[in-house]
Amino acid sequence: MIRPMAETTNEGSVRRLVAVSANGESPLPAEVAPEAAYQFAVCCREPATGQGQLVTPVDDFSGIPLSLSPMYMAERPSRFGPDDHHLWHERLDPRLLTLGGRALRSSRIQRANYDMHHLDYHAYNFRGPDIPETVASQLRPIILGAAGYIPGRAISFTRTGEPQLVIVPDDIRRKMWSDGQIRVERVDTVRVFLKQLILDQDLSDVRSSTIDEFLYTMDMKRKREIGNDLLARATRRATSSVKQAYVQAYKSNLLPFDRPQTVSQFALAAVAMRRRRARLYSDLGQRLAS
Repeated sequence: MIRPMAETTNEGSVRRLVAVSANGESPLPAEVAPEAAYQFAVCCREPATGQGQLVTPVDDFSGIPLSLSPMYMAERPSRFGPDDHHLWHERLDPRLLTLGGRALRSSRIQRANYDMHHLDYHAYNFRGPDIPETVASQLRPIILGAAGYIPGRAISFTRTGEPQLVIVPDDIRRKMWSDGQIRVERVDTVRVFLKQLILDQDLSDVRSSTIDEFLYTMDMKRKREIGNDLLARATRRATSSVKQAYVQAYKSNLLPFDRPQTVSQFALAAVAMRRRRARLYSDLGQRLAS
């Protein structure tokens, strides 16, 4: 199955999306007609009227809900300044109140055109995206969202107020990064989720002598060396399901230029930079001693 990925190129007058296989491997070109109508999914229909809510589309590659069109901000100035649009909503949905749900909601927020956000998107009764409920299904959108991945399509509205999907060109994506139009809302919430995931990893295959040395050595330099090795091992395991997708996004220039090359490096840096890992060593020691 070929799924569209968030990267566009122009070849003459033909606009193309890059596509990747479902397992995130090698990209393949896939022509997409930009004028093709997209059928938004409808849910929660009222029995009496037949009217329902539109489901916010989610990018197949990343699992991230589509942004509101950044081009709209320049094309249709608002009476008010831009405000924050939470891509994962509704706020009080029980699925967004768990540790993973809070990290999901916090991993991506967008500064959007006020009129588009309130008078188009919410007024058109978008329910929000389907929300993943397991840690395994939440991990990819949390990591790629926090890393700055932006899907290649966005939600826009016609002059008559009808929703549609539009392509997000490369230059607009770069502008969204540089202008801070997309960002992590609460870094600490994402950090807590990733930290718990890393500390929950099984390290029983590590030699007991190595664990004991880490727990009881008074040589702080040696403790840091072993701790860094154990944390790197645990982080690689915790993020293995996102490894290929992150590498694909990185190599396709779909992440900001300053991101680490591997997902494990990104996740561990998001939890604690190397110079500030004393608390993390302590938490890891408690986990291993229990």
